[in-house]
Amino acid sequence: MRYFFTLLRLRIKAGAASRTFLLTAVCFLALSAVLSAALPDSSRMSLEVGLVAEGERAERVTARLMQNEDYRFIRYPGQEAAEQAVLAGKLHCGYLLGAEEPPIIALSTRSAYMRPLIDEIVFAAWFEEEMPVLAAERLTQNGFSDAQAHADFERLREEAEPMTVVLRQSGGQALDTLAESSVQPLLYAALVSAFLAISLAAGLLGESGRDRAVRQLALVSGHPLATVFAGTLSQALLNLLVLVASDLLLGALLDHPAYPLYARLAMLAILAVASALLTAVVSLSGRLRAVVPALLPPFLLVSILCSGAIVRPELLPAGLGALRFLSPAWYALRLLSIL
Repeated sequence: MRYFFTLLRLRIKAGAASRTFLLTAVCFLALSAVLSAALPDSSRMSLEVGLVAEGERAERVTARLMQNEDYRFIRYPGQEAAEQAVLAGKLHCGYLLGAEEPPIIALSTRSAYMRPLIDEIVFAAWFEEEMPVLAAERLTQNGFSDAQAHADFERLREEAEPMTVVLRQSGGQALDTLAESSVQPLLYAALVSAFLAISLAAGLLGESGRDRAVRQLALVSGHPLATVFAGTLSQALLNLLVLVASDLLLGALLDHPAYPLYARLAMLAILAVASALLTAVVSLSGRLRAVVPALLPPFLLVSILCSGAIVRPELLPAGLGALRFLSPAWYALRLLSIL
């Protein structure tokens, strides 16, 4: 054990001082800062809602919605203009308000994560205009005067408490964080893939003299397993140091982390060990040194595309969804979501 811990200490000291480790650490931290700074801020995410009104009642509903303080409702001249704005991402979603059935038609894409709540706001505004008229007509038909019915409902509108929407969240994630956190899976998928790629590149850039010395030490020391394990563990600890520094950097730049701290630490620990093993395998194998540079671009493509952060891998055609099992980022995101 004394041999193992002595070698571990020396390997950590030598690894931290090596130019390869310092270069890869600086590159990865810079990449983390750039990607996190490029994330769209939740305050700048489009929560604008388009409205197309046809008819007097729709105009009154639109006027009521335009007074909403939580979302910015914008009038559009027609359905085509509203559809183009929704598809282009200028609008979070849109609504066609008219006199025909159905009176409300929603325009949205799958990314409109706030639509259920906005639906409640739009429907509440519509029924607030619709129900007094319908009730007044029914009362008039039963012998009440039209003027008396409208006066009574106007008085009730002023006295009654306004309709409120009680929103219950699940998973401990507030809705005002979804705009930013919905993009963070792509950030983590890119960082996981990039760190493994950098680890592979570090294995290619490893000092050949040091690798030969390690192999000779494993032979002459009589402790081959301890020698290899000490080298791998030292690299894993150094990798974990860089990953934790990256997570601290992300925590300083992101207002609303999408995943809890314990889940991120567990994922980073597994990533540190996996990357250390990859570095050791590549640095000690001459054949892998020859093919790894050609495999890095498709590795990054598969890892990010099949991670599930961009599109569900199961939806990819021609059985390409099976490539998710070759994507380290897919495993990382699943671990983060499970924990």
